[in-house]
Amino acid sequence: MAETTKGFKMTDDLKNRINNTIEASGMTDKDWIEAVTNLWVMQDMKNGMPDFQKDISELELHTN
Repeated sequence: MAETTKGFKMTDDLKNRINNTIEASGMTDKDWIEAVTNLWVMQDMKNGMPDFQKDISELELHTN
């Protein structure tokens, strides 16, 4: 898959929080962004499909 670059503006405080979180995770910037995005999508699915909320939570437990 081709890779691309995305840039956006943020406050210095948010940038520092993100950088500190990435550093603490031990992940690369790219891997961290992907993990956070996947987490957000999973949470969104959990909220949108209450019937699967328990299943998704259990899956999260096993994959984290």
